[in-house]
Amino acid sequence: MFEWFEIGNFFPIDSVFKAIVFSTVISLIVGFTAALVTFFGIAINRATTIKRGTIELMLRAESDRELLDAHAKFNSLYNSNERSLKQYAHSDRHASNDCEQIRRSLNHLELIAIGIHNGTISAKIFEQWYKKGLVKQWDMAREFVFELRSQTGRETLYKNLEELSEIYSENNKKKENWLEKSKKKWF
Repeated sequence: MFEWFEIGNFFPIDSVFKAIVFSTVISLIVGFTAALVTFFGIAINRATTIKRGTIELMLRAESDRELLDAHAKFNSLYNSNERSLKQYAHSDRHASNDCEQIRRSLNHLELIAIGIHNGTISAKIFEQWYKKGLVKQWDMAREFVFELRSQTGRETLYKNLEELSEIYSENNKKKENWLEKSKKKWF
């Protein structure tokens, strides 16, 4: 029935039906190829943009004087107060400069954790750059955050930071988590 489909008998096209089928098949192949190339182009461009944006974020963080000062103050307060920041989370100190510097430092990391969680920041690049630092900073801030959550009644404060720190910690036994899913999402 479809013996005309054999390549040897298909050329030359000697009927209108064969011409329509041939042009339809060629159009489908070209359309599929174009869609495939477009998809891969978009995926590669997205991955490159995320990587470039992550590196730019890190460079800006390393040159942002206010953020560097906040990190320095965070570390200074932690080391000068028997290795605890909890007292700065009490409601009478929320407006203090010290509490503001602690929050500025943590807000920066929370935004990065949100970006990683949503796939807009490269988890692989950030992990290579600041994995141990993030875990250490979370460990230093843990009591502060728990007290701040208790004082404000906002249980989701710094939740993404907490989750990312747990994932990065060496004690983590989870096989599959949102970080791994984020890494697999594109490239």
